[in-house]
Amino acid sequence: MSPDGRYKPFACTILALVVILLYLNTLSGGFVWDDNLFTTNQVYWEFDFKKIFFSLANGLEYQPVRDLSYLFDIFVWRGSPFGFHLTNLLLFVAIVILAYNTAENLYTPLKEPEDIRPQWFVPLFAALLFAVHPLRTEVVAWATQRNTLLATLFFMLSCNFFLRYLEKGGKKAITLSLGSFFLAILSKATVVILPLLLLFFLFLRRGEEWRRKEFWLPLAPFIALSAAGVLLHVTIARKTEVISSAYYGTLQERLATALQIPLFYLKKSLFPVDISAFYAENFSLSLGSPRVLLSALLLAVMTIIAWMLRRRYPEILLGGGWFVITLLPVSNLLATSPVVADRYLFLPSFGLAFTAATLVSRIRLPLKFTVLLLLLVLSFFAQLTFSRNRIWHDDIALWNDTALRSPRVAGVWFNLGSAWHKTPQISMALESYLRAALLDPSDIRSLDNAAALFPASRGSIDSRRELVRSLAEQLPPYPAGLSLIGYTKGEWQHPDAAEELFLNLLATDNQSTSIRFALANLYRKLGAFDRATAIYSELAGSGLGRGEAEFGLAAIAAANGNRQEQMRLLAIAGNKGGVPQELLRKLGQ
Repeated sequence: MSPDGRYKPFACTILALVVILLYLNTLSGGFVWDDNLFTTNQVYWEFDFKKIFFSLANGLEYQPVRDLSYLFDIFVWRGSPFGFHLTNLLLFVAIVILAYNTAENLYTPLKEPEDIRPQWFVPLFAALLFAVHPLRTEVVAWATQRNTLLATLFFMLSCNFFLRYLEKGGKKAITLSLGSFFLAILSKATVVILPLLLLFFLFLRRGEEWRRKEFWLPLAPFIALSAAGVLLHVTIARKTEVISSAYYGTLQERLATALQIPLFYLKKSLFPVDISAFYAENFSLSLGSPRVLLSALLLAVMTIIAWMLRRRYPEILLGGGWFVITLLPVSNLLATSPVVADRYLFLPSFGLAFTAATLVSRIRLPLKFTVLLLLLVLSFFAQLTFSRNRIWHDDIALWNDTALRSPRVAGVWFNLGSAWHKTPQISMALESYLRAALLDPSDIRSLDNAAALFPASRGSIDSRRELVRSLAEQLPPYPAGLSLIGYTKGEWQHPDAAEELFLNLLATDNQSTSIRFALANLYRKLGAFDRATAIYSELAGSGLGRGEAEFGLAAIAAANGNRQEQMRLLAIAGNKGGVPQELLRKLGQ
């Protein structure tokens, strides 16, 4: 054992404890988003191994290793969310320890004799940077991402065995590497890129031998297995329309997007703010646009710099190569939906963590100061991660946060509406459905769910969809919600249907402040000022709302020509902070 080797069990113990403590709050979370595709799948509940191995267990993908892990959870935990999250957490612990081993195997050949840092320094901090970053939360806290965890686990195992083969040779190492790769392919399709990464390792270690047959021989079975994996997954994806022509732009558009994606992820990694379950990123689709040209230029400059510094700072090329190569399957060259997501960065981010840890190790400061600096960075990321974990606790928390960051995506509002629809607070569901219908009038799901809230006496489903559309037109721009409905220029179409809807919702939830405001706003817009004033005054007297009542009374004062009272009430509404400034300015003019 090397002098530093005795510290490895201690380092792995630290990593396991950090991961468990940091992500412990994910264990109390429920199932979110599309977890029900797996947690209620009868193939797992019936322990149907035939369908797992010889068909598509979830009807979309062939991932039998993932499916077996869900079957295990159901067998042990009987569908309890705690069990699914615990399995995810334990898999992540294993991945982080593997990240330590991978960083150690990559770094050892790079370590210079004059480097005074202990051998454990780079592997430990690379693994910690990878583990505590808030962009990891999506994969760890979301049961659906079991495939990403398993694929990463076996991908890293394969890399470690291959690196051992390069160092010591032997059929056992290459066989174990190939076997791990096989399991990775049966976990998730994106790992088919592994042979390219192994080729990259070979060139860095034995580049001068590339003309010899022996150089390529170890890669041959990996390339063959990868080709089979590509054929399998692409065929299934096209058949199930996971890869659909609806996702594809032209090759030029996909290439333009692909050139921008690495910089998007680099920015998110360095400055992890506005992290979202769904990014409404508007990438430029023209290769000639300034944004794409600048992205291409920056990527080219970074590549040239990494190549020029490959002898002095080989970690930049090594970590950057890992990042770029593993990002290729999700870079939109083959169209992905969504275009970008935190889960796509899970495997590539190890390359960034490795490069960062290695570069920090070169800082000529006393070890204690360097460790203190890294601990401060890690503590900052860990705090963000711990908070981010809570957002994935349930659908309402998740989609509320996502709507805040991507308010112009109809699907986000539909998901939020569906989450609220499972609770007694139907008014929140209605508001979300209306926002979705306003953003995408063709969104049948939101229209139908909102239409179902109208009494059947209002006619056919098509008739009630029209009522929903007319109601959505009265919703002011975000962030104004249902409590400010009606503050738009257009006339209120079908006011009798809206009144009936609001009264019915109040009958089931008489504590709904937003519906009471909506009803008052309806009366105000129809000129029934006495009825509107009575509701506004009651709400204001009870201290409910955040200025909406005063804003409504100010609008009535304006209609009655009482300018002084109007401005007084607007000032109160503005101080309470619940009415957007744009609406306050319009009424104050």
